[in-house]
Amino acid sequence: MLEFKSNEATLFPTPFWMVQIKGVDNESLKEYCYSIKENSDGVEKSNKGGWHSHPYEIIEPYPEAFIELVEDTTKFVNQYCSQLTGIDNLGLGNFWFNVNPKNTYNHLHDHQGALLSAVYYIQCEGDDPGNFEICRGDSAEYFMKAADYGDRETPWFLFPNYIIKPLTNYLFILPSWVKHSVGINNTDSDRISLAMNFASLAPFPKNE
Repeated sequence: MLEFKSNEATLFPTPFWMVQIKGVDNESLKEYCYSIKENSDGVEKSNKGGWHSHPYEIIEPYPEAFIELVEDTTKFVNQYCSQLTGIDNLGLGNFWFNVNPKNTYNHLHDHQGALLSAVYYIQCEGDDPGNFEICRGDSAEYFMKAADYGDRETPWFLFPNYIIKPLTNYLFILPSWVKHSVGINNTDSDRISLAMNFASLAPFPKNE
């Protein structure tokens, strides 16, 4: 019988953090968000039918709830997430609010120019506010059809995507290059979120 000596490795993993945050003054954040929306048409990015604030139209002074959320999320990214990523020098790059009323959604996109991206749900209620979907970035879907699992569950490494229902007070964090979308809001309540991009504060190494 042949003898196999194996060294295993999981290459190019995609980390994802789902964090419940307690103590956020969501009413203050919601009021602040709507005050910006009243004075701005916003921009069209990944939003289809909803409102996306312009990153440079955020109105000062910031409410305390906003400052606390941004500062503590930055600390979380550099202290907790760094245990897995090995990167602990990230700073807030840009941020914006999303308001998705009924029948609106965010199509598949990524966040170029950043390393980690986060979205905090200020208001996300009801049975079907639209699922958060993370998609693979390879061509695995074309090969999965050849796999035969019989009556077994699909192995985790063959999953084509990851779907999760967003809820109020939840923060999602993922690598900025990972494509994701948020489905159609089928509720009568606005889906409101704050998106944040985190980039490295260290200068890129120079080619000598």
